[in-house]
Amino acid sequence: MGKSLSATYRSTLLALFLLASENTLSSQSGNQQDLKGILVSEQQRYSLLTYSQHYRDHDNQPVEYSGTLYLRIESFSLDDCNLKMNVVVQDNYSGSEKQQRHLHQTTLQTGKQSFTDRYTYQFNLKDFDSLQSEPISARPFQLHNDTGFVCQEDKACRLQWLRIRVAKPKIREIRVWNGFVAFDKQISEITIPLTSSETAAQLAKALENITTSCHLR
Repeated sequence: MGKSLSATYRSTLLALFLLASENTLSSQSGNQQDLKGILVSEQQRYSLLTYSQHYRDHDNQPVEYSGTLYLRIESFSLDDCNLKMNVVVQDNYSGSEKQQRHLHQTTLQTGKQSFTDRYTYQFNLKDFDSLQSEPISARPFQLHNDTGFVCQEDKACRLQWLRIRVAKPKIREIRVWNGFVAFDKQISEITIPLTSSETAAQLAKALENITTSCHLR
């Protein structure tokens, strides 16, 4: 009788373990689909700023530019708990620079130009003891603090982002500026451009859920 009860107990424990494992895998699969759905939707859209800015160059001559800044999640991949996101920022602009030569001042038109920044973020959600993410509203760094600027969409040139923070520098960030690698390091904080504060909140929740399910496995 004792052996029979022991065998039944072990069978019950095994059944409960298998059920818990199945529920965990099912939960993670659902969280992956939620995250993928948000990122796929963002791939098909972009953030936009139509701006003008002015400043004085090192010769104290006035410089004026106007352009359009596009930001979006270009691509992503999610393999188990490994997440990779590629963000692109494109700046299309034109402007004028005034030059003083002796007693004559001339205005030079720069013509249309384009500058592209690409950012790659790679991390494994299992590596994080905790992950903090919050929606924020901020100006892209391409519009520098030391210039006068204004944007049609928002006078302060602010966009929506999701800021992600982790305790240790375990997020790999690669920055490629106009085709040249400018940065490749492990960091602990990144910001992802998104098209709305609602989407940022949804992505924050999806990342929280999938991080939890990754640690339960």
